[in-house]
This record gives sequence, C-alpha cells and structure tokens, in this order.
Amino acid sequence: LTLPGGGIYGLVGPNGAGKTTLFSVMCGFLHADQGTVRIGGTDVLPERPPARGTVAILPQDARFLSNTTVIDHLVYYGRLEGMDGKTARLRGMEALERVQMETSAKRNPATLSHGMRKRVGIAQAFLGNPQLVILDEPTAGLDPHASREIHAILRRVRDEQTVLVSSHNLDEI
Repeated sequence: LTLPGGGIYGLVGPNGAGKTTLFSVMCGFLHADQGTVRIGGTDVLPERPPARGTVAILPQDARFLSNTTVIDHLVYYGRLEGMDGKTARLRGMEALERVQMETSAKRNPATLSHGMRKRVGIAQAFLGNPQLVILDEPTAGLDPHASREIHAILRRVRDEQTVLVSSHNLDEI
C-alpha cells in the first residue's frame, strides 16, 4: 500500500479484520508480523517510531483528560509534541477553529455531546499539522448529521495533509 501525499484514503473491513492493528504498526506501537512500514522514507518500528509530529492518530474510543478544559487538553498534547505553551495554545485554538469547536474551548470535555467529543478528537489529531493523520472509525456512533460534519471537515484538509480513515461501513468509505 502506497499513499501519495495529500488526499483522503479509506481502509474498509469488518470488525476484527486488523484495521486498528495496522494503524498500531504504522504508529510504531506494535511490530509487524511481516512486511515493512515506511513513512517519509524511514522504516517504522516500536524502537524507531515515526518522527515526532509526522503521524497523528485518533483511536476509535479516544479519551480526554478529566477535570480540564478542551483547550487545556489540546495544550497538553501540543506540549507532548514538543511545542512551548504559547504555541500549543495557539495551535490548539487553530485546531478547534478547523473543526468549528472554538466556542467550546473552555468547556470540560465530559460536558460535550458524543459528536462534539469526536470533533475535539479530530482537532487533537490535526494539532501541529502532521503529514499523516490516521482516523480509526471517526464517525462510529454518530448520527447522519454529525457524520456529514466530520466528512466536511476532512474534505477541507484533503489538499494539505494525507488522511487515512478506517471503517467497517463501505458506504462511509
């Protein structure tokens, strides 16, 4: 599988087919049983994960920091990516604007609807503009309207970044 830079690509398969496992190998969380994963010309292994800021992943059931605000959650992850506090806050707000959630920056994630939490998770995945963004079942559990909003967000970034989306739903892909 070779993905050129930019665009949205889908990975479809039934539950248990290995989509999430493949993503874990691509991020350097697991060893591949066979084959090679190469991102940006460099082999990816648990002992040599992708370079910081190159790949971001949104797991299907992303969790949020408790007792914090949405923006502080994003700042925390920005700091983990190596950003200073000021830059992390700026990039966090930009990411929230990208997913139309800037008015919820000071809310606790626990007070958000399921769809709003998915959008914050997508903002987190796009934080710092990684080359490859992996979204594992980004619309799972969402109503049709919320799913369309997620699709619209992804269409807006397709020329800037490579996005790999998994689903067990062929219609969505």
